[in-house]
Amino acid sequence: MISGRWFLSLITISVGIIIACSSIRQQGVQYNEAKMVPMPLVGGTERTMNAQGPWPACVGMEGEACLALIQAAAPDVQDLQIVSEDAFMTMDYRTDRVRIMVNAQGFVAHIPSRG
Repeated sequence: MISGRWFLSLITISVGIIIACSSIRQQGVQYNEAKMVPMPLVGGTERTMNAQGPWPACVGMEGEACLALIQAAAPDVQDLQIVSEDAFMTMDYRTDRVRIMVNAQGFVAHIPSRG
């Protein structure tokens, strides 16, 4: 038979586990309800554009306007391409290439960068 002390210890441990699980579940709810914090963009704004990229100011612009902006900011880029965001492309990395990915409406959907 189980002694009284052993049974009391088992009950105490069970209650502790239940309390710990409840505490963890409550913390998970707090994390799910956290507000999103905007991340700072690298590469500058339209006025302080750097030649190395990336170019976050292009997101939301028309593809052709972004192309002109990058040509002015980085004249060493030899291969500027406007491609659909769901197009197939090679995965080789080239520092003289910038791909401008546009959505179906022709607006830049992703931050253009070298590669």
